[in-house]
Amino acid sequence: MGRHVRFTLRSVGSRRKSGVDCAGSTWTITLASSGLEAHLCAIGWMPNTRLQRPAAAADTERLTGARHMPSAATKPDTNCPDCGVAVNGGRAGCQKLFDELLARQFGDYRYFREHRLTVDAYSLQHPAEYMRSARSYAAHLTGIHAALENNDTAATNRAVQQWLSRTKSLTRPGHPPPLQRGTLTIAHVHEARDPDDHVRRVREWAKSTMEAWRHFHNLAKQWIVEATRKSAF
Repeated sequence: MGRHVRFTLRSVGSRRKSGVDCAGSTWTITLASSGLEAHLCAIGWMPNTRLQRPAAAADTERLTGARHMPSAATKPDTNCPDCGVAVNGGRAGCQKLFDELLARQFGDYRYFREHRLTVDAYSLQHPAEYMRSARSYAAHLTGIHAALENNDTAATNRAVQQWLSRTKSLTRPGHPPPLQRGTLTIAHVHEARDPDDHVRRVREWAKSTMEAWRHFHNLAKQWIVEATRKSAF
């Protein structure tokens, strides 16, 4: 069992997070320091729940990128082999940045505003680990598209989740190669100075990631149309 990071979320006023009324509540969340199951985060979370991601998939791809714009000067112990972020510990160090970002979001509702988009962007930059199944793939791909392109993001995400729960057969497509999944990485968001800067940087990071997935935009639109059409009946 891996080491865990424990922190407490206290509500302020009558704010609502992920459709849950948080007024007057004090919740304790425990995250695995090696990461959490992003798909569970994407569809909601509950108080006093321990979330852990599955064991990491074997990484068989060679490393050829750098921190924001990948190059050929990276090393496995100083760069993430998936997104290319320059960080001590390589992939483990990248995961630590993600865990710290999630702790910041759960600890302060002002940072939580773009929580779902944070999870989707990170998942699209690390698809072998966070988008293993066709359903998690569809949830994250449509999630980032809905956040950046649709007017009613919450309604779209609900429709997609309902559609996925009813869909018995779904084929998982491919994904962009490592180090070609966006010119910005999680480090861009981790360096935010305040909540507003954090929100702005999350969206910049997500737009960069979505652009790298541009060949899959039509698929995201197709799934969203199918999900929203079926949810109307």
